[in-house]
Amino acid sequence: MTGTGFLDTDPLSTIDHIAETFDDNREACGARVFGFLDLLSSYSQVVLLSACSGSYALYELQQRRYGTSNSQGLTYINLRSMMLPGGSTLPARSIGRVISIDNSDYLIICW
Repeated sequence: MTGTGFLDTDPLSTIDHIAETFDDNREACGARVFGFLDLLSSYSQVVLLSACSGSYALYELQQRRYGTSNSQGLTYINLRSMMLPGGSTLPARSIGRVISIDNSDYLIICW
């Protein structure tokens, strides 16, 4: 996504790459990646299952309450705030939905 290869063959590119230097290409690619990530409404993360237990746990399974229906499936909360790519912060106690539990060692959580 941030590489500089094949810039002159990309049919979707609108920048004249021949006139740019290597540093200009890196800056343009970085700006485009930041713009893309800035528009995302969610953030997905691969989490080690071991980070969800113990005294130094970073994530905690949110317990379901009786009498409520949880159509989202398994949900986790982060116990500490997290710095996200681009400088945004995910506040502590944010609710994340588990989107994959294929491997017993990892979870994929969408915040």
